[in-house]
Amino acid sequence: MTQFNWGYGLIFVTLLCLVDHAKTCFAGGGPENVSLIVNSDSQDSLTIANHFINLRDIPEINVIYLNGIPDKETISIEECRTKILKPIFTKLVERKLIGQIDYVIYSADFPTAIKLPADANKLVQPVDYQKYFFTTASLNAVTYFMQQVMAEDYAFLQINANYYMRQTFDVALLNYYTGPAKVKYQELIDLYEKKDYDAALEVADVLVKSRFPRPVMRYWKARCLARLDKKEAAIEELKTAMKHGWSYGAPTAGDDAFSEISKDKEFVTLVRAIDNPTEIQPTTGFRSGYTWRPNGMRSTDPVEGRKFLLSMMLGCTRGKGNTIEEVVSALEKSVAADGTNPTGTFYFVSNNQIRAKTRAPYFEEAVGNLKKIGRKAVIIKEAMPTKKPDVLGAMTGIASFDFSKYESKILPGAICDNLTSFGGKMSGKRGTGQTTVSEFIAYGAAGASGTVIEPYTVPHKFPHPMIHYHYSQGCSLAESFYQSVYCPYQLLIVGDPLCQPFANFPKFEVSGLSDDQTIDGKLTISMRPSANSPVPIRGYEFFFNGQKVKTLKPDGTINFDSTKVPSGLIEFRIVAIANNRVETRSGQTFNVRVSNGEAVEDISPLRMAYKTTDKLLLNCPDFKNVKWTLMNNSREVAQADGQGKISLDCTSLGLGPVRLRVVASNGSQMSRRQAFIVNISE
Repeated sequence: MTQFNWGYGLIFVTLLCLVDHAKTCFAGGGPENVSLIVNSDSQDSLTIANHFINLRDIPEINVIYLNGIPDKETISIEECRTKILKPIFTKLVERKLIGQIDYVIYSADFPTAIKLPADANKLVQPVDYQKYFFTTASLNAVTYFMQQVMAEDYAFLQINANYYMRQTFDVALLNYYTGPAKVKYQELIDLYEKKDYDAALEVADVLVKSRFPRPVMRYWKARCLARLDKKEAAIEELKTAMKHGWSYGAPTAGDDAFSEISKDKEFVTLVRAIDNPTEIQPTTGFRSGYTWRPNGMRSTDPVEGRKFLLSMMLGCTRGKGNTIEEVVSALEKSVAADGTNPTGTFYFVSNNQIRAKTRAPYFEEAVGNLKKIGRKAVIIKEAMPTKKPDVLGAMTGIASFDFSKYESKILPGAICDNLTSFGGKMSGKRGTGQTTVSEFIAYGAAGASGTVIEPYTVPHKFPHPMIHYHYSQGCSLAESFYQSVYCPYQLLIVGDPLCQPFANFPKFEVSGLSDDQTIDGKLTISMRPSANSPVPIRGYEFFFNGQKVKTLKPDGTINFDSTKVPSGLIEFRIVAIANNRVETRSGQTFNVRVSNGEAVEDISPLRMAYKTTDKLLLNCPDFKNVKWTLMNNSREVAQADGQGKISLDCTSLGLGPVRLRVVASNGSQMSRRQAFIVNISE
């Protein structure tokens, strides 16, 4: 069987941008940045979505309901574009959420395997690798690569297609440019290798004068200056490179170019300031508005890289999938794990089985880096962690297994990943054939992944062991996965995308605004970091009824005039963003009543618990020329009759906690009433 290793060169493909570059945007991940996609024809999908919305407080406007979804595991890319991707993108545009949404997350009962054109792998290089790259992708992967998929560009099958992957030092220096810049960069490399440092410096001077920051070119210039014994100029150039994103601490310290100044106090202090103990790029938060270069660095030039959308499935319930109860239980545990900084052990399985051997060469690197930040990690020989009460993470390689037989306990928030051919192929009966992602989810894992078609032993297609390091640095589960896979096109990722057990959430105080407040006129709202905030705050984002309307500095204020909006219930969300690379987010939600001199009546049912066979009844005021509509998040589920009465068949809502809201409209304005939760059971 052909063996591969991480480190294959990059190929750059220029694409159209999915979204415009945001002037100011912060990474991390919170409910305001999640668009949840629900199959409205499926009780499983509705039920799991209801629980996730309630657990994660997903804004109403962010929930997208689709119907007519094919009830099968595999569909063509044409069907996927027409019935799934285009409707999602259209809704995001209509709701003005483009640029705000970083995660497109699917509830259950969606096709998980997407059949691409037969020649979609023709760009894979070397050519003899193409036979290992079957043309079937996962649903979350075609969503992650939506920028290319919508352009019918299948370059995302290439072995290093994911530019958000944290790259090594040698990859950062590769020539990924196009056009004149590519020619110039190669000239710089050639001159440097010939030790013609004066000529190389002249070329570097040209390359750094781009209108877009190029930290790699700044680094090359610093190398040339150091070779020419221009210590002060070299250090200043390194400072500029770091300002623009250069983040390789250990490789910079060990670079022969700086051997003459390696013990210089200013140089040592500068390199230590990078604060990255690994040999790869540091753990970094994600935003859909960021453009990622092929070397893993961010760019302000959309032509130099690609944009992505983090994507996962909350659970799979068909075939070998989980029960609804198992999915919901795992989600509840993952939400409870947020910010708990759990103690436990990361287990890496290395033995003579081909599935375990594939990633074994990279285990020591991950274990060493985890230990540097105070985490416990070990390499074990058995097929699965056995009689271990503290599984905080697991990386295994086995075709089939029954986790219960190993008598181990998966801790809340854990990522467990097994390398096998069909870990994401859900057709068939659970307990037969190869074990799928559902096994780890059933025992409480926050996330797991598996391929939807034969991947061969190509490690690029599976999470790198450093996934657990990125997770331990405070990233969300989805960020951790996508920072760790070079070529994720076949990988089905399941679980809670927002789980952040190791995050340090910023704390802040809000003045001028309180929950359940009544507003009639002008309001000034201000924020400030709490004295006990574990991390400094870079800024705030302000949301009105789910839409981001303003980005604020740490000491910013916002003014609100209630007379500019209709009377009714409105929702403010204020989100603080940590001032670090992960840019962890924490938010506060305020439901506020706007009166504008008139009374705003609440409309809610007489009881809050129903059976699926029941009808939910509401009575609305008999106002002339007013249309009363009952909304389930973003979808209309019922309208009032001529007497102001609303009747709804509960079977259309799914099970669990269902968020509803009555909205009044008179043709030109809409007035929202208080949202309420009803619990639906069988």
